[in-house]
Amino acid sequence: MPLISMLRALAVATAAFALATLAGAQTFPSKPIRLISPYAAGGANDIVCRVIAEKLSEVMGQTVLVDNKPGAGSMVGSNILVKAPADGYTIMMADIAHGANPALRNSGAGLTIPLGRHSLNEVIPCQIQVSVAPMVVS
Repeated sequence: MPLISMLRALAVATAAFALATLAGAQTFPSKPIRLISPYAAGGANDIVCRVIAEKLSEVMGQTVLVDNKPGAGSMVGSNILVKAPADGYTIMMADIAHGANPALRNSGAGLTIPLGRHSLNEVIPCQIQVSVAPMVVS
């Protein structure tokens, strides 16, 4: 193959690779983000989720939907989280129950709802810490 033909083939291959790379490189987020609240609507977790979802929507320029999935001390929401595609479009507002439930379930404490995969090994924590100081009113 003459040198000119090889250079043309290399240029075409390089251009095709560059176009394929550009087509595959999408900005994140390109679709709405699902924020799972593993507790009932109207509770403290739900309220914090809605405040955070509003700010995330403003900052990221994409809708963040709060999806309440209560039940089994947050295990229902945790199961939905670990079964979702690992693409960053499903996140969850977890609390201490998310870490404690696998230990309780495996300790013979009588929890019978299946946890599925061990959720602590299946998720990547990204921390937004929210603390509420206790208040005593007399």
